[in-house]
Amino acid sequence: MKVFILVLCLVPAMLCDYVKIPIQDCGENFEDIPCTISEVSVDECELDNDKCELIRGEDYHMDVKFTPNFEGSNITLLAYALIGSDALPFEGMNPNACDFMKCPVESGKPQSYIFNVNIGVLKPKGIFTTRWLMKQNGENRCCFVNKFKIL
Repeated sequence: MKVFILVLCLVPAMLCDYVKIPIQDCGENFEDIPCTISEVSVDECELDNDKCELIRGEDYHMDVKFTPNFEGSNITLLAYALIGSDALPFEGMNPNACDFMKCPVESGKPQSYIFNVNIGVLKPKGIFTTRWLMKQNGENRCCFVNKFKIL
């Protein structure tokens, strides 16, 4: 059943035009993370300088290509809007990363994590910096930051 659900999630993603978006590392508090992010893409994203433009009320697929330098399962992906010194968690995201990628992960083997992002109609318009943080048993494993412009 899990494989069937994963296929249903991936088929629409494979039919979309993905746009590679600029990313940054997560800063000095995340220097020793055992993961390399090679590329992040979003379907149907229009780039405005370094920001991916997204429309409220729409669904998007995000593809994160990475190489873990760790092994195992029990992996979560959390997203935070960075506003001032606060990191506010995204609501409504399925945090179980293994629902969207092959688990257990194997050290040194490239992976792709494809998932759906819904931009709710009640989300405020504006430019937002977002931190995407993958954890395993509570420890930081992968991290990147990007900017979205919500229209």
